[in-house]
Amino acid sequence: MRVRARVNGLPPPECEVGAGSLRQSRAFYLPVPWLDIRSGRQPYWHFGTRGFGDIDKADYGLRQFPVIERAGLIWAIVNPDTQLEIEPFLKGYDEVLSTFGFKDWKFFSKRQFKGPNWKLSYDGYLGYYHVPVLHGETFGRDMTNRGVYFTWGPHQHIKTPAMTPGHVATETLGYMAAIADRPEDEWDLETLSYGVWTVFPCISIASFGGGGRGVMISQVIPGERVGESTTFQYYIMENLPATQDLAESAEEQFAFLQEVVEREDIAQA
Repeated sequence: MRVRARVNGLPPPECEVGAGSLRQSRAFYLPVPWLDIRSGRQPYWHFGTRGFGDIDKADYGLRQFPVIERAGLIWAIVNPDTQLEIEPFLKGYDEVLSTFGFKDWKFFSKRQFKGPNWKLSYDGYLGYYHVPVLHGETFGRDMTNRGVYFTWGPHQHIKTPAMTPGHVATETLGYMAAIADRPEDEWDLETLSYGVWTVFPCISIASFGGGGRGVMISQVIPGERVGESTTFQYYIMENLPATQDLAESAEEQFAFLQEVVEREDIAQA
């Protein structure tokens, strides 16, 4: 699949080409920052020779970001002038993530909320030492604070060596009790994928089981001030819920995970 990503603005004058978070169209129109004196309305101009004359469109198009598709996910660097190359930066992490099969998964829901400094928000995904303290009311005081770390450059996958069977956080924090006593050739990829995956510097992927197999992809974006950030949570599922009960279970799971992050992690940051 060929993917492109472009800056949503075309100077001069500075203006957005499309509005909203999802935009699909064969043609876009640019709102210009002046009014039609006769009608009092803001006109739209089509990008063509009638309005701009005989020009080379390649010289006036939207600036492109570096972008590739790997492991069923779209990776982009939001800087047209970057010297960083995406594939070397991934350090093979995308090959491991491909075991999820995200290319066939389905989008279910999205949420966002404000938080403190982005580094404080992101730190909550990097270890389990805080879990029994901050998440005692949700995950339980018996929750593990130990993690086993696997790294690919600056990216990591963390799961727990604790062996509590059937724990409420089995998928999210990566309890391996279900396969610990089995021969290695019987270990299934789904259980091995449990835990928290982080993509430096601002992405985490956490598994869950409510309503069916799914993950919460969290993206922490710095705010305008040093003490501000916004967390975007994307819930994608291997299969969309087939019944109303499963859909409600998935929504409850998402609400639970948002509470864990927003009201426990972020509130204490």
